[in-house]
Amino acid sequence: MGLYVVSARARASAILYPGQQLAIDCSYADLGPFKLTLRTRYFDGGYGASVPSALWADIRGNAPDLMSAVRAFVNAAAEISNIVAFGVNATMGKFEPEVAFDASPELNEHEFVQFSMPDWPLGPVPGRPINAETMVTLVTKVNGHLERRRVMRAIAHYIEALRLWVFGDEVPCLARLYMGVEAISKAVLRNHMNRSGKTTDELATEWGVQRRDLESECRKRLVPLHRGFDWLLVV
Repeated sequence: MGLYVVSARARASAILYPGQQLAIDCSYADLGPFKLTLRTRYFDGGYGASVPSALWADIRGNAPDLMSAVRAFVNAAAEISNIVAFGVNATMGKFEPEVAFDASPELNEHEFVQFSMPDWPLGPVPGRPINAETMVTLVTKVNGHLERRRVMRAIAHYIEALRLWVFGDEVPCLARLYMGVEAISKAVLRNHMNRSGKTTDELATEWGVQRRDLESECRKRLVPLHRGFDWLLVV
């Protein structure tokens, strides 16, 4: 295992203001600990104006080799940017690797790779701000969640719905939103049963449904109540 640094970028619909960054210490089972830092890259728009152009990610941690680091770290950045996108309700784009290198201090020669990337056309970037402190709390909460897999699956569907939020894509957008609700339903139902202390039979009797219909009934009764960050705090 060596120490690797990967840089990636994405076109985002939300920004960190100049001088701000979102720094997160993470640990995944197949990677071990790594550090992710997100910043918004700016360019000089003239007359002293700084114009946001891209979301930039710096990821540092251990991996078995350079290309494994690129794949794993960019995927990890994409997961975390999905959580941020959910938190700010704005798409964060798809991360593409720019530069990666071996930073192992004990080596005299270091592997290095730079990816060929076309320049993006200049265009307005929405200025919805990212509250770094709030996002660190949200990412930490999700990554440590007992239902993390289901939470991430629901967030992934929601992010796809945001990307489809345009005229003409109403049907696939709605389908993604439904799949997100479907993904989180079991977790919300388990949480409700744990908090209420009721068995499946008792809950079915209370709701007036068959046991096999509990999850469907949960989608109608409970999931709409868990909006924004609330369902993450109680699931």
